[in-house]
Amino acid sequence: MFGVTAVGDAAAVNWNVTMVDPFTAVIPYDASAWSGFSFWIAAGETLELPAEMSVGINTTDVVETGGVCSKCGDCPLVQGIPLTRNWTRWSFRFDDLKQKGFGEPPATLRTDRIVNFIFWPKQIDFWIDDLRFE
Repeated sequence: MFGVTAVGDAAAVNWNVTMVDPFTAVIPYDASAWSGFSFWIAAGETLELPAEMSVGINTTDVVETGGVCSKCGDCPLVQGIPLTRNWTRWSFRFDDLKQKGFGEPPATLRTDRIVNFIFWPKQIDFWIDDLRFE
């Protein structure tokens, strides 16, 4: 279980779950055997409700360095996930994730090259548990 609590402006804040080799560097993960992912999430006690967040996936194609894009950072994501104080399980198919459209060129989601998950809250104080591929 991971909890994220911070004080201040959340506009520029995100929380990342990055695939790494424990002793070297970030490595892409091959999740092509699965069709999506799920996680449990709950709002912390200091989070003002109503609240929501977006969840995205970075691949080697859309990261700032080494990707195929000339204008990067436009990762496939799901927006508007509502947060409550009750633990809620969310499940998404990779097909549910869409880019915002500012990346050049637009990149197809490569589930065989996942670098990390990114959680973008509008406010900071949330808990995540049991993030998994399905």
